[in-house]
This record gives sequence, structure tokens and C-alpha cells, in this order.
Amino acid sequence: MTELSASEQNNTDDTWLEAEVCYFNLEGGFFGLLTSDGKRLLPLNLPAKFSHHGARIKLRGYEQRDMMTIQQWGTPFHLTQIDFIDPDNTGARPNNPLM
Repeated sequence: MTELSASEQNNTDDTWLEAEVCYFNLEGGFFGLLTSDGKRLLPLNLPAKFSHHGARIKLRGYEQRDMMTIQQWGTPFHLTQIDFIDPDNTGARPNNPLM
């Protein structure tokens, strides 16, 4: 599990979310997170080792509501904790119909 610095953990939601990492080839390309309950999160601090299209992850963090991005996709999201759901399958083919 990767934990981020204490300064990034303000306003943290203690609920674990499950999501699929998705790469979108728009606006120069970016990674987004599609959660199991259908939310679209735009990670602002996704570590490189988790930047694999199709990877299933669990995460904690908080939404950054007072910000706009050039991607205009999803809600900006600061990660505070992140881990692979299946460490042996870090880049599986995506199953998410929202892709």
C-alpha cells in the first residue's frame, strides 16, 4: 500500500473505494478512475506505478471541488492511500462499460 504525505491527508474520507484505472487519449492523454459505483475521479497525484490502463485498485482520498481542469472529465481527486486489488494483475483488460 502506498500512503501519501500527512499534508495531503486533510479532509480525507476514511471509506475505501474500488476503481479501475483508465487511460484516455484526450487533451494530451490522462488517467482517470472509474469507481465500482460509477463515479469518475480525476486523480491529481496518481503514483506512476499505478498508472496502468485496466489496473484494479482500492483507494482513499478526497474530492477537490474548487478546481477546474483541462480534461473536463471527472471530479478532481487527491489520493491519500492506494493499493492494487490484485498485485499480480496490474494492467488487466478493462471490463468497465463506461469506457
